[in-house]
Amino acid sequence: MSKRIRLSLLPWVLACTVVFNAQAEDLSSRRQEFRSLLEHVEQGAAVNPAAWRKQQDHPLFAYLEYAQLRRHLARAKSAEVERFLRRYEAVPISQQLRQEWLAVLAKQERWAEFAQAYQASSSETLRCQAARAWLQHSASADKGLREAESLWLSGRSVSDACNPAFAKLAVAGRITPALRWQRFGLALDAGNPGIARFAARGLPEAERSTALSLADWLQEPGKGVQLGKPHPQRADMAARVLARIAQRDPDLAETQLAAVQQAESLSADQVGAVRYQIALWSAASYLPHSARRMAAVSDAYFDARLREWQAREALARQDWPAVEAALQKMQQAQREDSRWAYLAARMAEIGGRQDEARAAFQALAQQANFHGFMAADRINAEYALCPMEAPDQATLRRQVLEVPGVQRALELFQLGHRHWASREWAAATPALSDDERRAAVAMALDIGWTDRAVFGIEPAKDSQFYRLRFPIAHSRELNREAKRHQLDPAWVAGLIRAESAWQHDARSHANARGLMQLLPSTAAPLAGQLGIGWRSASTLYDPISNIKLGTAHLANELAQFNGQAFLATAAYNAGPSPVNRWMQQRDTDPVDLWIETIPYKETREYVARVMAFAVIYDWRLGRDPVPLSARLKGDASSTARRSFQCPHSSTSLAQQP
Repeated sequence: MSKRIRLSLLPWVLACTVVFNAQAEDLSSRRQEFRSLLEHVEQGAAVNPAAWRKQQDHPLFAYLEYAQLRRHLARAKSAEVERFLRRYEAVPISQQLRQEWLAVLAKQERWAEFAQAYQASSSETLRCQAARAWLQHSASADKGLREAESLWLSGRSVSDACNPAFAKLAVAGRITPALRWQRFGLALDAGNPGIARFAARGLPEAERSTALSLADWLQEPGKGVQLGKPHPQRADMAARVLARIAQRDPDLAETQLAAVQQAESLSADQVGAVRYQIALWSAASYLPHSARRMAAVSDAYFDARLREWQAREALARQDWPAVEAALQKMQQAQREDSRWAYLAARMAEIGGRQDEARAAFQALAQQANFHGFMAADRINAEYALCPMEAPDQATLRRQVLEVPGVQRALELFQLGHRHWASREWAAATPALSDDERRAAVAMALDIGWTDRAVFGIEPAKDSQFYRLRFPIAHSRELNREAKRHQLDPAWVAGLIRAESAWQHDARSHANARGLMQLLPSTAAPLAGQLGIGWRSASTLYDPISNIKLGTAHLANELAQFNGQAFLATAAYNAGPSPVNRWMQQRDTDPVDLWIETIPYKETREYVARVMAFAVIYDWRLGRDPVPLSARLKGDASSTARRSFQCPHSSTSLAQQP
């Protein structure tokens, strides 16, 4: 352990009874006892004083104290809470307690204590309450007004906790017409006509009439342009409405832009901003007039996003010269991205410039990513893979475990508190050296904390540590179920890595659950068909059940799309209906170019990521890689395999898992 780390522990040793030994303690023998005590405290049960004292040297003792204090927080005194916050300032749980304490103080309207306990926060509610607290005292009133003004300037609805501060802002005369127009514009940008009307309420009558007309236009653009009476703000606001309409209906926005230009003198920047949105959303929807609308945008208003959609839209029409023209206009850094470098090589190939194409493919084939593997296929080259192994010495692991935050994170995970563990990890690992960070990830993987393979990695430094980045769990079940459904096991593994990073209890915002991120509505009927016991949605957190259901679902998608793995992968992410729509709109051949035209960014990148991960999992499973161009089409069994080769080494990597 470094001298710096040892010194940082000194206040801990003095201020509380937590002791971190030079050699990290094996906590497994104490785990059940600690878990039981923590549960008792959380439930408000009586705690044996001897059992409490016994845990005072435990690295997680702060969490016991937190649980105890939280039980009576509404009755706590500020001094008691402040002692905890000072004592455990370096422990992330103190941030949680501070937020809960501030909520108590706000509810009890103890504003002086709130102002004293408050620290800068990203929470809108806490910011609103802080503004209210500052406004209670003349010395901090101006600070409160500034914070209230900042919060008021939002294009969306703001927390009700802000209302008292906003009332004082109004009384102080700080909600001026200029401020109202500013919020009105933000609401138009956000597509919120209701908030726009709210912002317009306090405007003088003539201005309010114009603002309300513009808000009506935004809400129902199909009824025609509604500009209202002339006003200095009208041109800017009209351009904002048009830009927002363009996101939903580029055709209507183009028509209405012409009408507005007859009634209002729009600046070049205002017209350019509207034409940008019309062109962008036309291309993103592959509308018939996209190319003409792109041409109407001057180069000064193009950015990287519009350039890529210009190339993608031309690609969808298979207008190869237009694709090349768009690529040539990209900034160099964008052109050098593997996606666009590969597309430029393909255009050279299609254009008959074989030497140029081959040289570009050879350069790209040095990269271990989707486009690098595809480039290797174009020239029948081996796949570039240069694995690096993280140091795994016992001394390094002991050194990492001496870092209090890492020790707490690993133990919290094993106790089932993954959220707390993740916060400890985020606080502790930035101070680690590269080797220490990799050792921490390896230790996390050892205990089943598999998503550290994603969230514990620094892409710029760790990309070649494939054994860390691509864990494998439940390999017997994976291979068995893949074989049962005639699926490529490396493809299934790549999909699991993309979906959940092998974290069996992962749950998405959309309520997809488990290793293969299945929705309960999809999995429940499938479980009935397969004879798999279904208790509730929690069944999906069982890794074995999830793999059985997930592989069956993936096999169904594959069958629905006639064995085309790239389409099944897209459908697994976006659903079959969008994929069927895209197939009707555009020819799926060539496959590599069609993938680039997938309208959904998430799905477009998901397909490339899963398929590239499948190649890496070929290596992890000790197999020669299936050519990616064949794997995309679902031909993973009959095709001759390639081999792995590090460009900087003459040794084949085919059988070095």
